[in-house]
Amino acid sequence: NSIGYFSYTVKAADEARTRAIDRFKELNKKDFMYFRTLHSLAFKQLGLSKDDVLGDVHYKELSSLLGIKLSNTNRRMDSFGTGMQDDVFAHVIDMARARNVSLRQQFQEAGHLDCGWMKLKYIADGISKYKKERNLYDFTDMIIEFVARATLEDIVPDLDVLIIDEAQDLLPVQWEMVKVLMKHSERVFIAGDDDQSIFKWAGANPEDLIGLKGERYILNQSHRIPKKIHIAATTLISRIENRIPKLWKAKDEEGDIQFHNLREAVYQLMGDGEWLIMTRDNYTLEQISEDLRQRGL
Repeated sequence: NSIGYFSYTVKAADEARTRAIDRFKELNKKDFMYFRTLHSLAFKQLGLSKDDVLGDVHYKELSSLLGIKLSNTNRRMDSFGTGMQDDVFAHVIDMARARNVSLRQQFQEAGHLDCGWMKLKYIADGISKYKKERNLYDFTDMIIEFVARATLEDIVPDLDVLIIDEAQDLLPVQWEMVKVLMKHSERVFIAGDDDQSIFKWAGANPEDLIGLKGERYILNQSHRIPKKIHIAATTLISRIENRIPKLWKAKDEEGDIQFHNLREAVYQLMGDGEWLIMTRDNYTLEQISEDLRQRGL
């Protein structure tokens, strides 16, 4: 209970706890009480219960009251580490809170929105009023509340060791919470790779990781990337200007990269084993899924 490990997703925190239990045989899950996500820590330290958290039924009621479709960002935060709204207006509102900027600023940066500022403010005010009247929190609220009360109440754990994982994907509001935790920790380890930052569209800012002061250690040996993929990846990533250069070695395996003009050529290669297929949009993915079903794959 003197070690804090905080990750972006519940899955990562559970994996870290499992490895820790395997390493220290005499300890169990309860001994690693601070192996969790940041919003889970805020939930615990603020003394909240499940009844205090916005759930599916609340989002359904809120959607009906406002006349827009809202998705349960809490559930998605657990799975993906970031909230994703179906409605573009709700997405702008969440982005403003995650980035810790005013709604007006986020609106101006978002570009054109049908019905504009008045509709956006109507939705934002409606969500805020609903939560306030029912005394409910979403995960972003928990982090904001934790930071606000950290200097007034004894809610921040004193840790010998603080570990922050996947730091390249942290949102600005989460960085505020991390800084609070750092002040109460003897030793701090922040793990992340700015080259793997994929949630900038959701408010993550890899520059927060790049600008950190302290000793920097580069893990220079990959245990999963073959040589050909290593060459392709390093060639591509070098086009990014604001990044930390890294020299690292591939594993001792050649690997293979193939380019095809027609996806039918890929289907002919697909035999035994497991395949991961990724596309740039759902439209293409649906076409490929139907193709594979028809081919019995």
